[in-house]
Amino acid sequence: MRLLLLRHGTTKAVKEQRFQGLLDYPLSAEGIEEAKLLAKRLAEEKIDNIYCSPLQRARQTALPIAESHCLPLLILKQLREFSWGIMEGRRREDIEREFPAMAQALKKRGMRRTTVPGREPYRYLRGRIRSALQEIIRKGTKQSTNVIVSHGLFLNAFLVEFLGLDFAQSWPFVFEPASLTVVEIDGLGRHRLRLFNDTCHLCK
Repeated sequence: MRLLLLRHGTTKAVKEQRFQGLLDYPLSAEGIEEAKLLAKRLAEEKIDNIYCSPLQRARQTALPIAESHCLPLLILKQLREFSWGIMEGRRREDIEREFPAMAQALKKRGMRRTTVPGREPYRYLRGRIRSALQEIIRKGTKQSTNVIVSHGLFLNAFLVEFLGLDFAQSWPFVFEPASLTVVEIDGLGRHRLRLFNDTCHLCK
């Protein structure tokens, strides 16, 4: 089974370096063009299913791919982005100005050891990842190719979980907007990373 992991295209919030989380930002004009280029990149792929986060920036990224392959979008709520709580919609400098004590704690102790009001517990995120992966595997076949359109932090955590890395430690992956990452489960059940954060389709 192959999984094509796609991060959504650029939004205004991406450009402004804001924590997006569950705020439902649409794609910018640049992001819409990126989605078209991503669909063109995947036009010759044999795709069996297209799974998508319910947030509109993900759906707008997935739609051109679905249309080119005449496939429905399968919305999975488990694929939504991580909730940053009160950090959502804000830039780092906004957080430092509005919540100085929390900002200082984040610098000293890191995200995991700092209380952020409204933030999603990490165990909930991990549960969502496991639930999504189980559903995709259950509905697919050993030979199927499945597109997953989601978000930067979610995909970071998803790849850590998929590859069996330590979920409790820092997650090392960064996904660019409209990037393509390919993983697979081979015939022996091994989880492999085949391509990471590829954006060559966006080159002009």
